[in-house]
Amino acid sequence: KRHLATLNSLDGKDATSVTTGLRAWRDSSTGPLHDQLKRSSATDARTLTTAGDTARGKVTSAALTALDDRTGTAELIATVDVRVTPRTGTPGTQRKR
Repeated sequence: KRHLATLNSLDGKDATSVTTGLRAWRDSSTGPLHDQLKRSSATDARTLTTAGDTARGKVTSAALTALDDRTGTAELIATVDVRVTPRTGTPGTQRKR
């Protein structure tokens, strides 16, 4: 749950915070998602710093849907409430599944 919340959270107040957040995303991911985050890191950093939004994810429910002991992989389903505070404008909450 902690890694899922991290993947839905980011402090966009400045470039340093965005870089730290993107590093946390990579540290919380594996496989194809991790590879994609590494490839797009520089572009993502510029886009997110320019936007300046802050997001805080909170996992409200999660369950494993598959577990493979042989390969060391698992699949899960979850719902996450993401509180988004834009640099300008009204904050709001998004529910993600």
